[in-house]
Amino acid sequence: MRLSCFLIVLIGLVACAPGREDFGGNVQTNRKMEIAPEERAKLIPNALFDAVYDNSPETIRSILKTSTELLHTKNAYGDTPFGFALAQAHHEAAAVLLEHLTPQDLFHKNAKGESYVYLASRSGLHAMITRLGDLHYQSLGFLDDFEFSDLDQPDELGRTALFVAANGQVIEALEAQYYRGLVELPFWGFALKEDHLHRTYLHAAALDGRSEVILWSAERICRPGSWETSDSWWKSYPGWLLNRLLRGFQTYIGDLESPVDLLFNRRDDEGKTALHLALENRRFAAVRALTHCEWLDYDLADNNGHLPLHSFLKSLNPLVRETDVETRETFTFLLRQDTRMRRVFRALGDRINHTDQTGDSALHLAARLADPFFYKELARFGDIHLLNANHQSPEQIYLQRQSGVTQNGR
Repeated sequence: MRLSCFLIVLIGLVACAPGREDFGGNVQTNRKMEIAPEERAKLIPNALFDAVYDNSPETIRSILKTSTELLHTKNAYGDTPFGFALAQAHHEAAAVLLEHLTPQDLFHKNAKGESYVYLASRSGLHAMITRLGDLHYQSLGFLDDFEFSDLDQPDELGRTALFVAANGQVIEALEAQYYRGLVELPFWGFALKEDHLHRTYLHAAALDGRSEVILWSAERICRPGSWETSDSWWKSYPGWLLNRLLRGFQTYIGDLESPVDLLFNRRDDEGKTALHLALENRRFAAVRALTHCEWLDYDLADNNGHLPLHSFLKSLNPLVRETDVETRETFTFLLRQDTRMRRVFRALGDRINHTDQTGDSALHLAARLADPFFYKELARFGDIHLLNANHQSPEQIYLQRQSGVTQNGR
């Protein structure tokens, strides 16, 4: 009986208890408490930054009524309250602050050379990019030339807002602003921009793993033209032929740093494509996104002679005896791909037997891994007797490595 009464009382207390967020004190973590005091002092030097961090438009308006001078203060990283709001992706706070900025204020850059457009792009605030462009556009005289690149200035690494775009909506917002310029060419006028390492925005997206940006780009850049998809044969046949002539030119003669180059196959100072970078950094979702471009070249070597397949194998931990499922699936997926404009002349075995500057093929690299899965898969198509610069064959390296694994247990 006592137990029954106890249970009834307990159930009643739970049923009548307030919501979880109301239980004694702060159940919801205070974000400010997560920042070390030293870092907080750098990020939030005054009350206006504090209000921005809380994303509190009412508090911001209240502060600006009496302390407008805080609008142009900077934190330790050179960000103004408006830039800080953009960096935090706090649209409401940024919208209030923007009402108090002049067109001249829009050219500010922080300590890393990041503009307001850059910060908005990285945070996915596409509507804010439009508002920044509108404010600049409306401030110009009738004879003044609107150039969005005046706002979209490169950072210290030479990267513009496109390099950090969060998604396709951001890219479209940026493109719309470039269309307004009288001299700047839309899309290609900013899509072909390269940073100080001669990397494009696709290199940056692959490196960061921003798959949505890559998928948007594949749909935009690699899809068939309107003539090729036309129901009229006199359009579709010539369109099909011209498209393949262009793709063949891009594949075999490309890398001219011109608008005819295919962005997906552009190489940086080290000769690496976006695919190389995605594989090196194990951005597997980005790898699959890149393959949505049917004209992707899987047989481009970097300056060290490494194909994307080499980049993948070199990214693996040689001490791991059983690689995770995602890595194996990515490897198998990669092997099934071929370069559309090279498939007539190159077989899978040619890719596997391709050697880098040290004479190593993909089989040599796979043979050095503790996990035998990759070597066994490649050995089905490649030459296990191919000698490298040290006169070692993949088979010799593999047998020696697996003997060591058996003896040492790793």
